[in-house]
Amino acid sequence: MAAMTPNERLINFRKRQKLKEEERLKLVLAKRIRLDIYHATNDQLEKIMSETDIDEIQDVITRLIHGYDRLTAKQKEKIFK
Repeated sequence: MAAMTPNERLINFRKRQKLKEEERLKLVLAKRIRLDIYHATNDQLEKIMSETDIDEIQDVITRLIHGYDRLTAKQKEKIFK
């Protein structure tokens, strides 16, 4: 798939803006996650948010997920074993 031109991105952005919120979310969201976390995990999450000045939990989680891809195989193994 070829990259969109700036004009094509703007046209698509304007189309999405005109949609009702529910329709827009259907286009952009893959899934919703309900997440229960324990106190110690929440403490770590708040520490990350404080250190990075990120105030939205979903932003932190998204960045962590995408950052995982940058880890080496050895680093990944250390996390999950």
